[in-house]
Amino acid sequence: MVTPKTSHLTNPKKSSTNSRSIPSDGSITSHCTSNYSLSFPHRSTSSSPSAACKLLPRPVLPYAPIRQDERQHYLRLLHDQYVHCNRNFLNNSQSNDEITRKAVNEEFRIASSTKSKMEYLHVIKKIMFNLKKYGNEGGKTLNRHNNNINKISNIGMDNNNDNQTNHNHKVEKTGEKNSPRGLQSAPAALGNPPFPQYWDELVELCIPLERLKRHNYVIEVPIFPTSDYSPNDRINCGRCGTCFRISEISNMVKCTYHWGKINTSTYQNLNLGKKIYGTDYTNKTYSCCNEPVGQSNGCVTGDHHVFKFDNPIDLHYVKEFQRIEELRSKLKIDGNSKTQLLRKEKIKAIGVDCEMCYTDKGFEMMKISVVDFRTEKKLIDSIVHPDGDLIIDLNTHVSGVESIPKTALTFDELMIKLAHMTDQDTIIVGHGLENDLNVMRLIYPKIVDTAILFSENQVNVRRKDPLKKLAWKYLSENIQGKEHDSLEDAIVPIRIVKRHIQKLLSMKERNRLNRNLH
Repeated sequence: MVTPKTSHLTNPKKSSTNSRSIPSDGSITSHCTSNYSLSFPHRSTSSSPSAACKLLPRPVLPYAPIRQDERQHYLRLLHDQYVHCNRNFLNNSQSNDEITRKAVNEEFRIASSTKSKMEYLHVIKKIMFNLKKYGNEGGKTLNRHNNNINKISNIGMDNNNDNQTNHNHKVEKTGEKNSPRGLQSAPAALGNPPFPQYWDELVELCIPLERLKRHNYVIEVPIFPTSDYSPNDRINCGRCGTCFRISEISNMVKCTYHWGKINTSTYQNLNLGKKIYGTDYTNKTYSCCNEPVGQSNGCVTGDHHVFKFDNPIDLHYVKEFQRIEELRSKLKIDGNSKTQLLRKEKIKAIGVDCEMCYTDKGFEMMKISVVDFRTEKKLIDSIVHPDGDLIIDLNTHVSGVESIPKTALTFDELMIKLAHMTDQDTIIVGHGLENDLNVMRLIYPKIVDTAILFSENQVNVRRKDPLKKLAWKYLSENIQGKEHDSLEDAIVPIRIVKRHIQKLLSMKERNRLNRNLH
């Protein structure tokens, strides 16, 4: 009688002592031909609620929108904001493990629902901003009376006017393609009457005239070099670069050009990460058609050439510059009248933005938005009829304006409104205001330009940050998705300035409290 050989996988002498109990549910059993079985311990696929959660990104299949190390970086930042929220809004009601699990799940939700790196960064940064400011992911305001930081940050602000900041900015439909995009809730509105300390900070932000001059602002009324001065009739087209005569601008031609901006990206070097001297690794394409620079003359063809005067003397020749006080004097506006005194008390600063078009007289204004600095309510938001007889290009892809209605304001009517609304003491706030004031042909002495004050490059006057970048940096606002909205572009610089002044006042208050403690 032959005794069956014992498998080397099972020791019959120790089977009674080392055998593991096989759970009835979920055990994995492998049946062998020798009637001996292999048993593996059961591992639960669901994490236990009491198990400690690690601060690591959960895998996203088939792939995540960004790299794993970048997800880890933003997960840590998100976790820090949840800790801040638990400490300042929830009175430490959550444990560290709960906070970690919440951060991991929220980051996984963002990574699973977004399709690109830009979308991922936009969503997670917005949630971190809401957690820091409001104490929740959605951005709804919570009760923060016990938060001392909030008390300091709102110095110089009147909370009674918070309902004014949620005003829905609606544009009158006068030939525009779309209504303006809604902005998120603004910082707390200024008090009425304004606090002297707050307005002192605003006045301090006004840029000196010499600095404005370096940034191509017209600070004096230009003087013609000779009595018979006239601009050169030959000029390069502002779109295709062809030299033509201004007197022949009405002639039909083929003007081929790219209307988009040049986007620059860097190639990843394939030579083991080392750059070779003299090799260009930049990739330049047009935003309008994604075509590489230099591949063709353009993707759009117009019927006329266009031009834009940059010399203030040439601009003054087409339409005269004038100071705001000179305009008020011509219109015989009494600054001491009851109406003007009330206006001066209410409207101390305004935000301005213009949309321009090409006509046979050059670069002209076709739309203007004026917003009150204190309340952020619109004062003017209208289409303006250009003076040129031939309207060549309305820049619809940027402005969204498709036509000029017959009921549009004339330039003179707009000047009358501005003269009654502002004076030489009014502070003008905006972004890149040199172009706006040039088409308005007005000279204001008090300017707050966010393109000058808040751009990272303070050396090269031509390297100014766009408003879209500043809005995201200071307000976490994503603006100018497609067409520009002049009303939106007038409000955003105001909010950037308000946020900056809030930080200045908070810093001064903290320094004062520290001095009192010592």
